[in-house]
Amino acid sequence: MQAVTSIKISMNSFYSLMQEKILTSFQKRITVIALAALVCLVAAFLLLYQMWKPRKVGVKPEENQILWKMETEKKEKKKMQMLEDIEQLHKYDKAEEASPKIQKILRDYPNDLDVLSCYVRNLGMQGYYDEAIEQCKKMLAINPHYIPALVGYGEALGEKELDEESMEKFQIAWKIEPKNTHVLSCIGISLGRQGRADAAVEKFEEALAINPYDIAILIGYGMVLEQEEKYEAALEKFKRALQIEPENVRLIVHYADVLKLKGDYQEAIKQYRIALRITPGNADAMEGLESALSSI
Repeated sequence: MQAVTSIKISMNSFYSLMQEKILTSFQKRITVIALAALVCLVAAFLLLYQMWKPRKVGVKPEENQILWKMETEKKEKKKMQMLEDIEQLHKYDKAEEASPKIQKILRDYPNDLDVLSCYVRNLGMQGYYDEAIEQCKKMLAINPHYIPALVGYGEALGEKELDEESMEKFQIAWKIEPKNTHVLSCIGISLGRQGRADAAVEKFEEALAINPYDIAILIGYGMVLEQEEKYEAALEKFKRALQIEPENVRLIVHYADVLKLKGDYQEAIKQYRIALRITPGNADAMEGLESALSSI
């Protein structure tokens, strides 16, 4: 009897031990399966995240073309609006006031050719010709055929009375774009400075045949005619330009200067005062007004 009991106890112990081993093996299997499932879930999540996460502007994966295009257009629109605001200040001869805005846009777009071209114009308006030349060199390093850089370079050299070097830049630009009216106008101004008025007039007429409403052509043409003391013809060009841009302060001052030279002091005074109403404190307008008043 004792032997039977002993066998039963041994059998029960063996059964319990087997159950424990089976359970332990089963738990291990479950654990391995659970871990494998977790790894698969994590991998699937990472894959979906890579497919759908927002991309930075400038990265153009095929699955994110629309988003990239929208961001690029938004950025370009912002830039163009800022440049338009700056050009409005330039039109009113407020280059100094425009300077902080240009510095801000330069921080956002340090190598953008449109921005650098605007910067060069601002520098030229304030008489910083050496810095304007350096910025033109920077643009030409990015694009050797960029017309505004060649023109800005030539204009700055012309203001420094380096006429041959100035004409060289304009000629390079002309070879690239022979029908560019701004280039033709700059060549005309340069020829006028060299005393070659007839050749200058030919260039201005060629430019006007392409675009009769280009302010730069009309102003340049008027300046050369003024230099040749053809005051009536110069006034006609400035009047045409004023019909297009009646609040262009530099243009108004040019017009008033010719009126003064012609001896029409009352009308010159009126025009200088108009310029000062648009841009109070404008140095050229104030100087011209004082000179006209003292001549009466």
